Amino acid sequence: MNKHLERLQRMHLKLSQSKTGVSRKELTLHIFNAPEGLSMEEEIVFCKAKRTEFFKLLNALRTGNYQINKKTVKLDGEGCTINYNPDNDSYCYALNSEKPKFNHLDGDEIMALPILLGVLLNYHHISIFDKFYFELTEKYAITEDDYVNNNIAITAAIKDFKGDDVVEEVVALHNSINENKKVTFSYMPVRSFNNELTIHVYPIQILFHEGLFYLWGVDDLKTKEIRYFRIDRITSEIGFATDDKFNSIKHRKSLNIENTLKHIVGVVPPESNKKPVKFKLKFYDWAVAYVLNAPIHHSWKEEEINNEDNSVTGTINVYDTFEVAFLLGRFRDYCEILEPKSYEPDLRKNKKPTRF
Repeated sequence: MNKHLERLQRMHLKLSQSKTGVSRKELTLHIFNAPEGLSMEEEIVFCKAKRTEFFKLLNALRTGNYQINKKTVKLDGEGCTINYNPDNDSYCYALNSEKPKFNHLDGDEIMALPILLGVLLNYHHISIFDKFYFELTEKYAITEDDYVNNNIAITAAIKDFKGDDVVEEVVALHNSINENKKVTFSYMPVRSFNNELTIHVYPIQILFHEGLFYLWGVDDLKTKEIRYFRIDRITSEIGFATDDKFNSIKHRKSLNIENTLKHIVGVVPPESNKKPVKFKLKFYDWAVAYVLNAPIHHSWKEEEINNEDNSVTGTINVYDTFEVAFLLGRFRDYCEILEPKSYEPDLRKNKKPTRF
């Protein structure tokens, strides 16, 4: 984005964010990125030096002519009404004024755009992600050279290569939740490659985790046990049936889904009679920097940093499913479980390790 357009955008955003008006001085300092720490006298000198450019920008907003070349007769946008108050030398948009439409990204945000593009490109096999990727590249003029030379890459451990087929199923299941319909489908469990199952459930929640979509549902409206399914493992068309007793909103509330989601580690729902467990954890060496910069769970609370043994101690409050072992297992011997003291992370082994 050239400087002229960038300054127009900065002026527009500043005016848009104020209902009472912005002084010419404040606008000028903001638009032209005045150096920090200027004295009052230096600010006055700075604003006087930018006076001519300020009014060029103001006129451009009022006329809708955002081109640098004065000779152009083509308007880039609709003109807008900017009122001036001589009493306090301030400007503001008129209440019913048309407002210009800019790409609402500043220079730093433009530089961070590859992060978003990388996320979208990572799921290019899903058409909606692909569509937004190309719309953004066109809108912000991202060229092939920019992509080739991009030194920001986004990677994911798992990708759902059923692509649009899965998205169609996700949309269908989402609609069934909104419409209070029970669903039926054939399903191939992850643990089995031969035994296909016929599933009848009331759908209550869809999750997207590490590139895969999951469905939470209940077999019976009287049960509190939530089942979960990987949506890409559905092997048939989904059937729908109306059940007057099923109200997804009420059932979600009765299962306390919103709160449950706060305490899961991945996608595995807790058993109905279980409550979140407070894990007190101690991380060592390289794991310290990892945990401090990227908390392992949003319930993480730091308690102590010990410089003597290069460790950090903190807690997470989560449901105790096998995903806890997966989460902590990545840290190996650099993570110690202090509480609960009798924790058994892998029930298939006849031992009780307290440290990974």
